[in-house]
Amino acid sequence: MHQLKAPLLPVVIALAGGIAVSRGFTDVTPWLLVLAAAVAAAMLLVRRPLLLWTAVCTASAAVGVIIGQKAWQSVSVQWPQEEQDIKAVVASTPKRSDKWITADVLTADGHHKLRITVPRNLRSESLSVGSGILLHTAVDSIRQWRNGNFDYRRYMQTQGFSGQAFAGDRQWQPARVSADGLSAVAIAGIRALQLRETLLEEYRQWPLDSAELGILSAMTLGDRSLLSRQQRDMFASAGVSHLLALSGMHLSVIYGVVALFLCWGRWRMLSQALVLLVVWTFALVSGLSASIVRATVMLTIYSVLSVGRREHMPIAVLSLAALAMLLVSPLSLFDVGFQLSFVSIAGIVLLTPLLQAFFPPGFLQRHRLAGTLCGVVAVSLAAQIATTPLTVFYFGRLPVWFLLGNVIAIPMTYAVLLMAMAALATSWMPTVQMVFVKATETVLTAMNASLSWISRLPMACVTDISINAVQAALLYIIIICGATILHVATKKHSAEAL
Repeated sequence: MHQLKAPLLPVVIALAGGIAVSRGFTDVTPWLLVLAAAVAAAMLLVRRPLLLWTAVCTASAAVGVIIGQKAWQSVSVQWPQEEQDIKAVVASTPKRSDKWITADVLTADGHHKLRITVPRNLRSESLSVGSGILLHTAVDSIRQWRNGNFDYRRYMQTQGFSGQAFAGDRQWQPARVSADGLSAVAIAGIRALQLRETLLEEYRQWPLDSAELGILSAMTLGDRSLLSRQQRDMFASAGVSHLLALSGMHLSVIYGVVALFLCWGRWRMLSQALVLLVVWTFALVSGLSASIVRATVMLTIYSVLSVGRREHMPIAVLSLAALAMLLVSPLSLFDVGFQLSFVSIAGIVLLTPLLQAFFPPGFLQRHRLAGTLCGVVAVSLAAQIATTPLTVFYFGRLPVWFLLGNVIAIPMTYAVLLMAMAALATSWMPTVQMVFVKATETVLTAMNASLSWISRLPMACVTDISINAVQAALLYIIIICGATILHVATKKHSAEAL
C-alpha cells in the first residue's frame, strides 16, 4: 500500500522506544557515548543503506533516552515538607465545585506547573486565567490513584505537572506577579486562554441551557469543564467521545472556512501562512491538547507540501508529526490522548480503504448520499478498530452502538461548528446572529436527545472489561494480521477482476 511509504517511521519507533525506557536510567552519559558512536557510524556508512538506517535508529533511540530522562527529571521534584512562599500565575480556567476551586498555575520563574485547590468564596471567585497569586503553603508530589490501567500520577506528569497544593484562606492572596520568567509559549498560551474566556462569556449570553453550553464549549473551544459527568458518560456510551476532543475533524472546518476567505491564487504562500497563523491561534485557544496539536502539525506539513506542490503520503506525514511532538515534549508518549490520536489516524488511513472495498463502487458512484454514508461508516469503523485495544486497556469499556452514534453525531458536529462560527462572526448584527444561534441550539438539542437515546439502548456499552498490556499488544497483532490478509485478498480480487 502506498500509504506505508514512511521512511521516518523506524526513526519514530526507535525514538519512542528510547523515551519509553528512559525512566529506568539516572545517568545518561553512556547514552551520550552511544549517540556519538551512532552518528559517527552513520557518517561512515552512507553507502550502506541497511547499516546506515541501523545507525540512525540507534542514534534516535539514544536521543529518546536522553530527552526522556531529562523530561522525567523536570517533573520528579522532591518538595520540602515545610510551607514556602510561591509566586505564580493562573494558567488555566479555574474549575469550580460546591466548596472548592481548582486551578493550574505556573510558578513565576517558569520552572514548575502546579495544581492548586483553594476554598470557594468571594475572594477566590475572582481568580481567572492570568491572575497573579502568592501562596504560602506546602507543595506535595502528585498523589497516585488508578482507575483500571489509567495512571493518574503519570498522566499529570505528562501534562507537565510537578506538584499539587492546597491553600486555605490564610495561605494565599492575590498579587501582582511579573511574567518575565515565563516562556514566550507560556505567555502566548495564557493570552489565548484569556481569549477563550471572552468567547465563553459570549456563549453564555446565548439562550442555551447548561447541557447545550457544555457541548458547544467543548466542541468549539476545547473547554470541557462545563460538561457534566452524565454528559461525558453519554458520549462515551454512544461511542462519540472523540467529538468532544478537538482534532483534525474540527480543525478541517476551521481551515476550510478561513482558507475560503484568505487563500488567493496569486499570493499562495502568503495566504497559506495567514491560514496557518489562524489555525495555530485556534490550537492555542483550545488548550493545545495532544489531538489538536497532532492535527495542527499535520495540517502545517500538508500546507508546506502543497505550496511546494510536493507529494504527501499520510503515514509519512503522521510520522513526521509524531517525531516533532516527541522531540518537543517527550512525555507526550505516555499521554492517553496522544496515543489514541495517532493510533486512530493510522487506523483511518490504513483500514478505511480496505473497508470501503466491501461496498460496491458502482452503486456508491450512482448514489452520492449512500457513498457519503458508507464513507462515514468506514472511517468510524476503522477508527474504532484501531483504538479499541487502547480504550479497553485504559478505560475498561467498549461502546456497542458507535456506528449509529457516529452516523448521527458527525454531521451534527459539522453543523454546530459552522453555525457557531457564523454566529460569532455576525455578533455585530444581532438579528442575523440570533438566527445562527437558534439554529445552533436546535442542532445541539437534537444531538443531545439522539445520543441520550443511543446511550440507553440495550447493551449500549460493555463495561468492566479488564486486559493487561500484553493482551492489548496481542489484540494489535491480530488487527495487523487481519488487515494484511484483507489487503492481500483485496489486491488479488482486483487483479482477477482485470
